Amino acid sequence: MWRLDLDWPEDTIKHIERHGISRKEIEKALEGRLYRRRSGSRAVVIGIGFGRFLFVVIGPSKAKPGAGQVVTARPARKAEKALFGRRGK
Repeated sequence: MWRLDLDWPEDTIKHIERHGISRKEIEKALEGRLYRRRSGSRAVVIGIGFGRFLFVVIGPSKAKPGAGQVVTARPARKAEKALFGRRGK
């Protein structure tokens, strides 16, 4: 489990919903085994939320210092699922 305080502005929620992902599904994915990689100030996370693999990008919150904010999220592609299988923590 990765402990991260996430800020959820309304525009972020609307953005991920356009990809067919819910806030609760992302929160569920972040509770379990994860594949994580950092790139600058952002983190790429692959996890399982309610039975499906998710690819989630998290950056620093614009409004809440010290918190993270989901930049985007979508169903994970086949190659991303393979990363999770090899390196999930």
